[in-house]
Amino acid sequence: MESGSEQSTQIGHQFSDPLVVIVRDTSNNPVPNARVVFQAPVHGASLTFASTGTNEETILTDTSGRAVSSNITANLVASPFVGGKLFSSYVVSAEISGIASIDFSLTNTRDSEADIARTKQVIATFVSNRADRIVSEQPNIVQRLRGGSFGEQKNVNGLSYDIMAHSQTASFKFSLAAFQNRLHQQQAASGNDAIQRFAYDFSPLSDSKTVQGSPGQTVPDPFMVAQSEEDSGKSDVSGLDFWAQGTYARANDNEYSSDNGLFFFGVDYRYKNSALFGLMAQLDISEETNRAAGTKVSGQGWMVGPYSVIRLKDNLLFDARATYGKSSNEVNALGLFEDSFETERFLLQAGLTGDFTIAELTVNPFARITYFHEQQKAYKDTLGNSIGNQNFNFGRLEFGPRVSFNFVSESGWHFAPFFSVSGIYDFEKPQTTIPGDDLLASWDDNMRARFEAGTKVSLPNRNFSLYSEGFYDGIGVSDYEVYGIKLNMMMTF
Repeated sequence: MESGSEQSTQIGHQFSDPLVVIVRDTSNNPVPNARVVFQAPVHGASLTFASTGTNEETILTDTSGRAVSSNITANLVASPFVGGKLFSSYVVSAEISGIASIDFSLTNTRDSEADIARTKQVIATFVSNRADRIVSEQPNIVQRLRGGSFGEQKNVNGLSYDIMAHSQTASFKFSLAAFQNRLHQQQAASGNDAIQRFAYDFSPLSDSKTVQGSPGQTVPDPFMVAQSEEDSGKSDVSGLDFWAQGTYARANDNEYSSDNGLFFFGVDYRYKNSALFGLMAQLDISEETNRAAGTKVSGQGWMVGPYSVIRLKDNLLFDARATYGKSSNEVNALGLFEDSFETERFLLQAGLTGDFTIAELTVNPFARITYFHEQQKAYKDTLGNSIGNQNFNFGRLEFGPRVSFNFVSESGWHFAPFFSVSGIYDFEKPQTTIPGDDLLASWDDNMRARFEAGTKVSLPNRNFSLYSEGFYDGIGVSDYEVYGIKLNMMMTF
């Protein structure tokens, strides 16, 4: 062997030097016209010779005993990755007249530009899907003001678990003021002062207002929940509340799986029935595996910021929120190694909601605009490739009416059907090219409509209710259609 070993080049590119062999006899004299057969691997990482276009060629030595191969080019298969920035080499043999053989060691490195593009696409798909979930699952803060008097809002405490063909979802809602109010109601009904004391002890935030306990004893009334209607109408009750809600969803089919948790926590002060001001925090946990593409991405993020709801008129409410946060993420975009990247993000949202009630009928027309921005920070991957930063902007306008009915039978059954039709206009959206979960988002059109309908049935004197809901998303577009039916039992507390 004279030269050509220990070379490396990018797949599909030509090696810088040919393979060179010098053949000498036992007296160290050059041997002309000796037959040298160069042969590279048939499968996997390999190369081709320019003279044959295959992995093999035969060269005769010249008068100096030298056999020089034609130009050699790496095939499109990269050498196996062994860790760090290293790839294992493969052997090209040179057999000399059937009596001797020597080996050359060569390496096909990966296409850096393709790897960078692939990595950015995988990250874009993950961040875009997560952004859609964050925007779509924002808490309904308007309901905290219009859903009932302070501590008496409906449907703010409960657990639910949904099972569909390829997914499972668990969710919860909790309001401390509503929970305590329920304890007070149970105490009033049972005359059990222990429950009343538990309601007070449970709360770290209490007001000096008192209620009557056992004879000769008064118990502080937390959050002013028990303020009597004689002192003031229920709509005039003000107070501080802690609330939380969250959803954890798992989806799995033959090619795609995901685990996503989105949790919100907040503290707010409600001023009578006129305004609500608070601070909320968000925690999101996501993991997506695309077996068809051979990729996996996971991340944990947070956001925090203020929110408010203001009753502009008796039948018109304005809400707004602004949150900011970051996330830490891990990505395996090439099926070889895992790298970390960071993101920074913010969300702005504002809306108007009407509130019109006629007997058992309630109509809530609404319009809401949301803008979400997330920036993926630049980093270097394990191979030393520079993965540039990416910006993802998500802008959505939603509008439409929600109509609900509220029937209560003489025996105490509560029956509440509803339906809504909403227009969805995505005036700015991230674009991705790697297929993900069709249930999350697939936008080729900016405008579409969504129809929802369902009902809730609450049993008298029971702590659970039956809830059914169906939806169809994609009205007005030809290449996007998502629909589903959900049935669950909610435990209230």
